Amino acid sequence: MTWNHRVFLSNANPEEPWFDIRETYYGEDGNPNACTADAIAPGGGTPLELADELSRMLAACSKPVLQIVGDKIVEAK
Repeated sequence: MTWNHRVFLSNANPEEPWFDIRETYYGEDGNPNACTADAIAPGGGTPLELADELSRMLAACSKPVLQIVGDKIVEAK
């Protein structure tokens, strides 16, 4: 199992979409199968660790946006 940061679209209010970053976990098949329940904030034990975390979060912005539909994680449309 691996993980990374991914951008998620919230469908709470379709009139005002909301994007956040969550830690996302992948199964052996490479598909996302779980994520944190809520958005995560950057952090680290040192300024360099914080910078590394922010770098991973920025990299997530260049990947397809995900969303939760029912109990599945899918690419947002």
